[in-house]
Amino acid sequence: MAGYCEPCARELVEGIKKLMPQEAVRKPGPVLTRVSPSRRGQAGLLYTSDEQCPVCGSKFAATRVAMSRLKAEHREPDFYVRYQPLDPNLYQVWVCPACGYSAAQGAFAPLYPDERERLAQAAQKLRQEGDAATLEVLAAWHLEQAWPPEAVGEPECKSGEVRSLPQALVAYRRALYFSTRRRLAHGVAAGLLLRLAWLFRSAGDREREQPFLASALDEYLLAYEKEDRLPGSMSPQAVSYLIGVLAFRLGRLKEAAQFLAPVISPRSDADPSIRKMAQDQWADLQQAWAAANKAAELRAD
Repeated sequence: MAGYCEPCARELVEGIKKLMPQEAVRKPGPVLTRVSPSRRGQAGLLYTSDEQCPVCGSKFAATRVAMSRLKAEHREPDFYVRYQPLDPNLYQVWVCPACGYSAAQGAFAPLYPDERERLAQAAQKLRQEGDAATLEVLAAWHLEQAWPPEAVGEPECKSGEVRSLPQALVAYRRALYFSTRRRLAHGVAAGLLLRLAWLFRSAGDREREQPFLASALDEYLLAYEKEDRLPGSMSPQAVSYLIGVLAFRLGRLKEAAQFLAPVISPRSDADPSIRKMAQDQWADLQQAWAAANKAAELRAD
């Protein structure tokens, strides 16, 4: 899925295949290079690994979450999982302390030469203009008013330390800025915007969640229609399902039906778990549709 590191993506996929079980699916952590026990924090929930920035080549210590030590308390149809005792989405974005390149963990991988050049230029502009450069990106999605005023400034880059929500949001803001210079930019941005919506949901801020959820939906639609590789190597049926779920959550019922219907069709070759989830959403959608029609009839009377 777009914006997911490989271990997190594997864990979510396994969870989906088991039809959203109550207990968390536990996977072994990633293979790390030169990780010292003394560099562990938060009672073993956080650790660091030596990584290399794909833009400037600098090496830095990146913070990871020990997913196997977390407990999944609740799962929602749009793949959001509420974990305890901490939210791994706070740590999903890494920031290179040398050049400022920011991206989800899965995006810290080798880049095409032209892509690296664009990102290097973007990093230089970011160092010169700071938040002004990222504000342009938020404005393009009409999200500048929804952005918390305290989540600005330089991102913290200290490894292995607990991240606050404002600190995480600064890192995500910069990752969104760089996402617009990436290949498959819509899919990359969609994953970041969806995780931002989850962060606000986790914080109980539904007012801010909604615009980020809507922007994520728009980017998933563009990725589905225009890009030759779908976000996070998801199948077309999985992306169609997610688009339908996000549209339903936003009250866009016709759009939700348009994208859920192909997944539940008898001719669909969707993964059985995705199809079952889509059928559950379809049933809820029919109830919402009936309620909306009844309300419309009452207003007409």
